[in-house]
Parts: sequence; C-alpha cells; structure tokens
Amino acid sequence: MKRGYLFTFVFMIIVAFVFAAALAVTNHLAQPAIAANEQVALEKALVYAFDVPVDQSDDAAVRAAFSEQIERIETPDLTYYTYADGDSTRGYAVPFTGAGLWGAIRGFLSVTPALDTVQGLVFLEQNETPGLGGRIDEQWFRDQFRGQSLLQPVTYGDGIDAITGATSSSTAVLRIVNEVAAEELEELEAILNG
Repeated sequence: MKRGYLFTFVFMIIVAFVFAAALAVTNHLAQPAIAANEQVALEKALVYAFDVPVDQSDDAAVRAAFSEQIERIETPDLTYYTYADGDSTRGYAVPFTGAGLWGAIRGFLSVTPALDTVQGLVFLEQNETPGLGGRIDEQWFRDQFRGQSLLQPVTYGDGIDAITGATSSSTAVLRIVNEVAAEELEELEAILNG
C-alpha cells in the first residue's frame, strides 16, 4: 500500500507541473494579443470620450481616427491626450483613478479646449457590483456628464441622476469628476499656459 501513496503523490506533482507549464506557455503566447486588445480598448475609450464621429464597432476606423486626431503627451507632472481636427484643438483628456465602493475606478475625463466643460467620461476599469454600481459604465449614465460645466462642482440634480440602488458608486463617480476638475485640470491648465 505504501507504494500506492507514493505513486499518487508523484502523479499529482507531475500532473500539476504539466498543467502549470501549459498555462504559463499559453499566457506567454497570448501576451501580444492581450496588449493589442488593451490598446484597442484604450483607443476606443478615448475616441468615445472625445466624441469623435467614427463607428465605434469598426476597430480599423477607430484606430485610424485615433492615430490621425489624438495625441498622447507626457510631461513630468501629467500624461494627457489632445484631440485635434486639422489645426484646431477640440479637447483634452486626462486619465484618472479614483476609489469606488469595491475598488478602483479608472478612466478618462475629456474636456473642451477651455477646460471648463465635460466632453466625455469613460471608464477603463471598475469593480462595482454588477447590475447595481456596475451600471456606471452604461452609456446613459456616462452621457449625463457631456456638456456639464466644471466651473462649479458637479452635483446631482444638474442633469445628473444617480443609479437607483447604487448611490455609493454614483457618488464616487461625482467625487472623481470633481477631483479631476480640481486637481488634474488645474495641472493641465498650468502646463498649457506655461
């Protein structure tokens, strides 16, 4: 019987090693595709945030619009994106990370060239409760922020409705938008003016 226990133990170790190696190889081989998909998601997010007139379901059209009209600019203090149509700057977008109810909410807030009005809000990552707080990623919720003035803090009732049953997540988004307006956009204004 002792041989049976040893055989079982060695067999489990070998099977575990084979499956772990297969997963590691698959992960390594999938890295280029994962990176490409993450880049497409980033480009789609910014094209949506800037409200670029392009078919969002056509990856090639999104990539073309992104490469022709959107530029990433890195400074020591801030990384931001500009949207230009010809020689005219149509807007700026800043990345943000803020606290939601269950985890970080990451995305972009795009604003007009005057830095005073929201052009778009998009989330790249959020861990809110599916069906409740996770609804912050629905288009109707994000579209409420388009055209909102940033001269005063954005609040409920100014064309912004909270999600029923997800007050904490809705409030987190308002807090993030107001923090981005108060901090990152002030930093962006200093960079642009100086």
